[in-house]
Amino acid sequence: MTITTLGSGSSGNGYVLQNETEALIIECGVNYKHAVGALKGNVSKVNGCLVTHSHGDHAGFIKQYAKAFNVYATKGTLEECGIQANTFHYCTTPLFKEFKVGNFVVKAFDTEHDTQEPCGFIIYHEEMGTMLFITDTHHIRYKFNFPINHVFIECNHTDGLVDKSVENGVIPYKVGVRAKATHMSLERCINCLNACDLSKTKNIVLIHISDNNGNSNMFKNKVEMATGKPVYIATKGLVLDLL
Repeated sequence: MTITTLGSGSSGNGYVLQNETEALIIECGVNYKHAVGALKGNVSKVNGCLVTHSHGDHAGFIKQYAKAFNVYATKGTLEECGIQANTFHYCTTPLFKEFKVGNFVVKAFDTEHDTQEPCGFIIYHEEMGTMLFITDTHHIRYKFNFPINHVFIECNHTDGLVDKSVENGVIPYKVGVRAKATHMSLERCINCLNACDLSKTKNIVLIHISDNNGNSNMFKNKVEMATGKPVYIATKGLVLDLL
């Protein structure tokens, strides 16, 4: 099983999990053609697409993706996207209840963001084990005390870097306030990871790093020091083996 990053950040988010015979897409915030490229044209093997929340950089192309296969999102997310739940290829994602998308077993949990019913995912497949996927949230209220093989987690900013961006006029004050209130900082990312069972974790991938308020190299080094695990940055085109 591999995962390809189509995009990670405010300009658009998307990830393709796939092996030779099946695939699962996470987020539809980049044009569908990029997913087709990662799949080398074999869209027939896609079992579905998971969406965390309604913002355009995560769900902006939801109608494109739904033309080809089922899209799974919470009722609140679909409503904010102007879509009626459980119609055509739009499937309502339940919270805290496992469901299958092909051979992928998925469980969604609530997150803390400024949208209706945002969520994160626990995804299991026998070829990769268990993946934890968390993005666009101020914090996580849960402790994941089961072995996690792969972690994809938002590490958006530090409060100090946000303050500096505001002071230097890079971003407006209100944007800085929202960044702190709705996205996961480096400190909270590390706290979340330390509350997880990382005994079986093979890699940690930092996603949705802010262009203005983040520092990829520093974040990578800090998380590696805090967890003792290999850490990667989700850049466009990154392909990672999930063994």
